[in-house]
Amino acid sequence: LLLIQRVKSRRLEDLDGLVKILEEEILGYNLLPRVAIVAENGTSSWQQLPAMDQIALARQADIMVGPSGNELGLAAFMRESTWLVELMPQAVKDPLKRWSPTGRYEVTNCMERINGNPGSLVGHVALRAQVYHLCMNVNRGRFFEVQELQHPHWRATPSLYIDFRALREVLALPLSVIQEDWKA
Repeated sequence: LLLIQRVKSRRLEDLDGLVKILEEEILGYNLLPRVAIVAENGTSSWQQLPAMDQIALARQADIMVGPSGNELGLAAFMRESTWLVELMPQAVKDPLKRWSPTGRYEVTNCMERINGNPGSLVGHVALRAQVYHLCMNVNRGRFFEVQELQHPHWRATPSLYIDFRALREVLALPLSVIQEDWKA
């Protein structure tokens, strides 16, 4: 499993807890847990890693998990029929739009079903690479308003809090498919 971390925005909180959950979940399917974390120290670590090494990491991954963003474009180099889990923060809200049903300043494109987002940037990369794409909404119950962020866009969300129970549910299908493939 390849886990993408970010530092300045959309940083995965409780990274140690997340890795522990991922390893436990993988073990639960009688698979050997190998979790590689990239960009833990920010984009400088990406820049130091040659492009071919980045591609090789993506190519080796059965599952890639990370915050929505450009880094998930590495899915283009994953093997066919592998899995990409995109972690999408909530849309930013505008308190001046309280009259609208959602109060949202923007929308996000994250339908929580397999290949449910073929028109999104990340979903389209997965579609072209023939990689299964799962989008998971994170930071449930925590919305940012336009005045709270440096830029009023979900990309400026500082941290991502992942519901580990929900992540287990999202990973159930990919891990069961991988388990069956290993049995065959």
